Amino acid sequence: MGVSGKLTSMIHDGRVSLLGLFKSTETKVDELSKQYTREEQAVAQRVKSAYRDPPGTLVPGVSYAVLAMMAGSIVTKRYSWPLRVFVPFGAGLVALDYSLPLTMGALRDRVYNWEQASFPVLTKKQDEIAMELREGWKDCKDFWGKIQEKIGK
Repeated sequence: MGVSGKLTSMIHDGRVSLLGLFKSTETKVDELSKQYTREEQAVAQRVKSAYRDPPGTLVPGVSYAVLAMMAGSIVTKRYSWPLRVFVPFGAGLVALDYSLPLTMGALRDRVYNWEQASFPVLTKKQDEIAMELREGWKDCKDFWGKIQEKIGK
């Protein structure tokens, strides 16, 4: 085999190995792309299943929540860092609960179910505290009604 034959063989071998590299890279990229698409569809499905409010209310509701978070951030800019973190977050949650009540209810149920599965003791304690708060609120309302009756008489 002459020099040109060796050169041709080397070029051929180089092309074959380069083609193999491209094919393996293409396969890996396709696998990653399919995996990303599956994850994206799963997230989209979770969002769709959680969204319960009438169509067309998602963007305004989220906008209200972002606006409430920014307002909370502005209001607390001169306070300590815990307030600067929790007040905007709380304001955003309140705005979401007000503007997207059905969706927030569904999300609340999902978080509760996750907590119940992951932290059953903590969830039981939270339920007890919530029950005591409801009973206390009912007692306050009853007491206030009695006071109003006595004042009215």
